[in-house]
Amino acid sequence: MLIARSGNGSPNAAMIMALMTISALALLLSPIITTDAFSMGSWTNMRTASSHRSILHQPRQRGSRSKNHLNMVIDRMSEDCVGAIMVSQKVANEFGLRFLKDEAIAAGIINRPEKALRTLAGYNLQYPLVKQSAFKVLEKNGFQRQRNVNRNTLAENANALPFSEETKITLTLASKISDFFNSDQIHSEHVLLALCGYNFGNPIDQEKMSGGFNVLVRSEGVEEKFSPYDFCEQLIEDMDKPFDPRTTVIDQEVVVIGGGSSTTNTLQEVGVDLTQLALEGRLDLVCGRDKEIQMALRTLGRRRKNNPCLIGDPGVGKTAIAEAIAQVLASSFPATEVKTPKLPRIRNPFRKNKNDDDEAASDVDTTLEEMYNLPPCPESLKGCRLISVELASLVAGTRNRGDFEEKVQKLIREASNSNVILFIDEIHNLIGTGGGGDGAMNAANLMKPALARGDLRVLGATTTPEYRRYIEKDGALERRFQPLDVKEPTIDETKDILDVIMPRYAEYHGVEYTKNALEAAAKLSDRYITDRFLPDKAIDLLDEAGSMIKMSDDDEDYFVTEDSVAAVISEISGIPIGRLDTGEKARLRNLELEMGNRIKGQDRAVKSVAKAIKRARAGMRDGKKPVASFLFCGPTGVGKTELCKALADTYFGQEKDMIRIDMSEYMDRFSTSRLVGAPPGYVGYDEGGQLTEAVRRNPHSVVLFDELEKAHEDVLNILLQVMDEGKLTDGKGRTVSFKNTIFVMTSNVGSKRVLDVSKQSSGDTAEESLEMARVVKEELENTMKPELLNRIDEIVVFSPLSYDNLRDIADNILDDTVKRAFEDHNIKITVSDDVVREVTREGFLFASQYGARPIRRAAQRFLEDTMSEAIVKEFVNEGDEVMVEISDVKEMNGVALPEGQVVVKITNFSGPRRETMLVPVDQDAGIGGATQNDPAWQAMYGDLPSLGDEGPSAPPTESDPSWE
Repeated sequence: MLIARSGNGSPNAAMIMALMTISALALLLSPIITTDAFSMGSWTNMRTASSHRSILHQPRQRGSRSKNHLNMVIDRMSEDCVGAIMVSQKVANEFGLRFLKDEAIAAGIINRPEKALRTLAGYNLQYPLVKQSAFKVLEKNGFQRQRNVNRNTLAENANALPFSEETKITLTLASKISDFFNSDQIHSEHVLLALCGYNFGNPIDQEKMSGGFNVLVRSEGVEEKFSPYDFCEQLIEDMDKPFDPRTTVIDQEVVVIGGGSSTTNTLQEVGVDLTQLALEGRLDLVCGRDKEIQMALRTLGRRRKNNPCLIGDPGVGKTAIAEAIAQVLASSFPATEVKTPKLPRIRNPFRKNKNDDDEAASDVDTTLEEMYNLPPCPESLKGCRLISVELASLVAGTRNRGDFEEKVQKLIREASNSNVILFIDEIHNLIGTGGGGDGAMNAANLMKPALARGDLRVLGATTTPEYRRYIEKDGALERRFQPLDVKEPTIDETKDILDVIMPRYAEYHGVEYTKNALEAAAKLSDRYITDRFLPDKAIDLLDEAGSMIKMSDDDEDYFVTEDSVAAVISEISGIPIGRLDTGEKARLRNLELEMGNRIKGQDRAVKSVAKAIKRARAGMRDGKKPVASFLFCGPTGVGKTELCKALADTYFGQEKDMIRIDMSEYMDRFSTSRLVGAPPGYVGYDEGGQLTEAVRRNPHSVVLFDELEKAHEDVLNILLQVMDEGKLTDGKGRTVSFKNTIFVMTSNVGSKRVLDVSKQSSGDTAEESLEMARVVKEELENTMKPELLNRIDEIVVFSPLSYDNLRDIADNILDDTVKRAFEDHNIKITVSDDVVREVTREGFLFASQYGARPIRRAAQRFLEDTMSEAIVKEFVNEGDEVMVEISDVKEMNGVALPEGQVVVKITNFSGPRRETMLVPVDQDAGIGGATQNDPAWQAMYGDLPSLGDEGPSAPPTESDPSWE
């Protein structure tokens, strides 16, 4: 050390004196200044208690010794006792007192009882009740309560209340009582004895009891035969017992008995007392989780690693288990504190009289109460409380560096070695909360030391993927938790859960749930809602159904039935699920005819698909597999894809509920990952698979695998599990359910042999169908694996289209164009029979090679192109009525037409006189233009009926059947 010297070289006298002073102070403080004293918690407690004592000190007055004596009493008070007096200051200010009186002191002591906790619990003395009793006693004694008091003003003036003369006597007596028990400090139990007029073992003088005793006697729930002598004797007995820190919290303001919160300042700010909610009967009943509750309680009672972590899928009941633990802990409190949830009665919806069945209703109540059978609270956990911590509240307000760490440290101090158990939902969010990344001083790293020592008890809950992603990676954090797996309940277990909790929902909605409704919710949600888990999805269904029934216009009793639940699921999924009524049965009976009107010439295929739909709607299918799996084989253009669209429209309600996978894009081995998603580490891992992602978003759909034979055989192996088990695991490890999908695979395998069989056959006969099926099966066995073919429900062979089939298809295509023109442009078009015949003839020429697609191209040229020409030339406008027919003209504008040129005549009937426009059909726009006189036509198909007349001379009216 460098010492300043004066000009003559001698040390500076002032500096020497300063060094001596510092050395003396260091020696003086050396026994006091320890590592613990300078820890954040100890320093904060010292500073807080010191500031509170300075507030409570009474101002000195000249010639008065009572003030000095009272300040000495305050200096002897323990930290909890000082905190109790500070709470009394707040109570007095809230009432509007000008002096701190014993009535307020009584409420403050109940708030911070120290060793008196056990005695107060036995007498059912609770802070909110005692506080309310204090207000009543003060009002009875003539004090006027200030009703409209500014809370900010209370906080500012809470420091300035002087003690009343009665309170000074009580505190002086408390000092003497502490001396009597050889205590260095004045504790809360000493002040409580003083309030009761304790007379040092002698009979209590009723006149010496203060007004605070009247507050205790008149508190709600306290027996009328309250004896101050017995109370004091019990309190003294409890004082002699060793102090257990698990029975109270020793830091900041705290409420320890039911009716209030068991948290300190920080816990009050960031937490919710679940045990208090259980005491008030505000938590739902829990059923079917006895094993998980017992395991969690057993883990919480351990000396080390006493931190259970509930791991399971979202919606399986992890939070409900935490609430059940809170109810178990609440059962350890006096019986008078626990408010049993009121269970509404469930009446029989089919009863004749609304006012009867009271006896049956009480039986239902008794049954529900018996089902609410939680395990007893372990001895080591009695008196503990479960506080749910909100991580968002923990971060809120921490603007400056170090604020978050200080807030977490306060939380740890308040919850450590106390009667507090923290519940942190989504506990994986601890990693990263308050820190910038791995290794940063986040909430998880701050809690690790306290978790390792067993001082801090935490009940966590998270999902399996998050546990693996965040907690398992941090080995130091993982070993501090005991994982408890929470499985999804079965359907029967879900029914029991719904039986227990539904009365609360019935009371909320003002409806009544039938037994069949609960069973339907469990079964239907498991079958049709595949991306969520029981019991959450079943509870949501019943909640939604209750809201729907309550909003209905029915003036009768509100009953949630099986049909109500089915209606909710139908709205969610878009498919009919309810019981088959008479109208739907009739529609299913006519289903083949309805689909046959759209799909022409494929009666056998339509019949197979209709049987699958009937099987699904009647509830006779296997619920674990897809609704049906088909393989459509046949030539191109015969209606395989169109039947898939009709199937989606008929069963699911709309054509867009069809997922089309073009298998020509999966010709390589590595393209398998495109269906289910790339594995971790590869490009596109976060995007999901084309098949699994589409089904996960729309689980009720027709899945079409077009041109199956073009895919690589390894790609086809993915379909084996789907068609057998009805589920598939994607690249992210998620299980996607295919139970509500219809699998359709199309293939052109054997098409050439099918055409050969058709040409050799005399017509659409049973022998022809069997022969087609035989040749297609032979081709499939040579192309695909037998394990794939064995999992297909039915292989449907599509026959080549006949002339009559093509004529019906042409009618449908032209009718769609006419309907579209009327809806979009208000143009009424009448198409003559000769146009239909001409379109059919052109399509039939190439039907064997291209199927029905040439029909659509011919309809575009004959109707759409000619009408577009008339609209562009303003020959036809909106609101017009026109006729489209074939003209027999041989020349136009004096120029002879080429042989085979077809001309369309458009007649407009909307003007003052009938006008006609001739439009030649473009023969170079696509396949077509052949006539009956062509040698190729004659050689292939022979003579066809003649075109006949040009058609009607005037368009029919809307009342005419031909218009329809």
